[in-house]
Amino acid sequence: MNTFYKPYIYSNKFKAVIYPMIGVESTVGANQDSINQHLDKVILKNEMNLGTYQVILVWADKSDLMTDFWIFQSLESEAAGYTVDCRTFRNTTETKGEGLTASDGLIMLGREAELEESIRKTGGNINDYLMAERPILPDKLVSDKSI
Repeated sequence: MNTFYKPYIYSNKFKAVIYPMIGVESTVGANQDSINQHLDKVILKNEMNLGTYQVILVWADKSDLMTDFWIFQSLESEAAGYTVDCRTFRNTTETKGEGLTASDGLIMLGREAELEESIRKTGGNINDYLMAERPILPDKLVSDKSI
């Protein structure tokens, strides 16, 4: 069974790869515009250092809209890659102590970090990474359907 809808790129106010989870449409609507409006509200309400780019998971927890901002701050070193922070929001309020992500999220984040690193280490930049084909995830974690 698929976990995520096909990811998409948000680049209006910040640079991010968005992974909507199957079922999120029950809380935010079944389109990218409603997710983008939610992301803008979270950013506006909370003071956030958005780093260089983000990988964002948007998902439903019963009737609440959950958003995990994985913030790739800056390069620790060319060899090590980016330092990464995570901020999680229930609707638009930051929450702590609920865990950072499930295993499917870790797999996806690892593959995204691997993709960025391979592009960066061959002379590419963040825009090249964002415009690249998203990484292949195992066990059919990503649907071929867009939200």
